[in-house]
Amino acid sequence: MTAEASDDASDMQNFLLRLGAFKKLDFRRFQISLDTDAIRKLPNKQLSDLHNVTADWLHDLTNENLGDIPLDKVSLFPLMKAIGEAMVDFIVAKQNPPFVEDLVDGNGKELLVSHLGDIVRIKAQMSNSSWLDKHEE
Repeated sequence: MTAEASDDASDMQNFLLRLGAFKKLDFRRFQISLDTDAIRKLPNKQLSDLHNVTADWLHDLTNENLGDIPLDKVSLFPLMKAIGEAMVDFIVAKQNPPFVEDLVDGNGKELLVSHLGDIVRIKAQMSNSSWLDKHEE
């Protein structure tokens, strides 16, 4: 199965769950971008006791630090746990009661998803066939 087909299947599962097809299931959306804009909206947690993390505080993480977090790198799970705990604190402060609705604003835009990126670099990479070939699965 290609990565695209896998993403499509995942999206379809999310849409099905969010449609309310399963009456006893309450499926909520709590997402975050791993970039400094999103991270700095969270409470600033101390990270100095974490190994493999160069920053002492959550807000000290750079986009380079955050962009280099592969989801299967077990040594960074404590960092992801700290980010998750900060997200919980953010949600509890934003919602009363917490966790009863999606983490979105009045327009449905996710509060912790930045939708930012280096557009110039992305366009250049997507226009470069050798770069695309190198990253093909």
